[in-house]
Amino acid sequence: MIAEIDTFRLTPFLQPLGADPQSAAIPDEDLQPIALAVAEQELEVTPNNEFLLEKITTASSAKPAEQPFLMPSTSAILDNNFFVHREVLAWRYLKTNCGNEGGEFRCKKEPLEFGVLVPQDRTSMRVRMELVGREKVTIRGTERELLRLNLLGESFAWTLWVDDKDQFKLMRVLIPDDNIEVVRD
Repeated sequence: MIAEIDTFRLTPFLQPLGADPQSAAIPDEDLQPIALAVAEQELEVTPNNEFLLEKITTASSAKPAEQPFLMPSTSAILDNNFFVHREVLAWRYLKTNCGNEGGEFRCKKEPLEFGVLVPQDRTSMRVRMELVGREKVTIRGTERELLRLNLLGESFAWTLWVDDKDQFKLMRVLIPDDNIEVVRD
């Protein structure tokens, strides 16, 4: 079941959405809380020293429950129902590991680990992203050359393809264990 989201307010730093890979950069501003309202509850995630602190408020409780996560404040806040949020992880990886050298886009092939928090599931984890390289992929009958990235966690393996010639848009997601493929229109 997909939860209905009533509000989704994000900070400049922990934002999962954006139209530009630059939005995945780490700004110098003070960190602010993220608040989500899902069905009959409201979730707020706030940086607290070395922790991220999630406050859960329900309609039936006056005082919010608190759950700390031993995760760095640089952790990405992801919604469990949006594939595009994985695009932000790809942008973080590419911003950290890639750049233009002599007018050519080049990446180090070393993997990077990120902290991730999914407030709706009350879970945190470390994920690992690595660049596999360029692959020819057929999308809607047209063959395209895209960058392939592998996103790995303790209990999942996703394959992501981004278009480095079109603002690094996430074009395809493959989750073989769940028999899921998502293709951008």
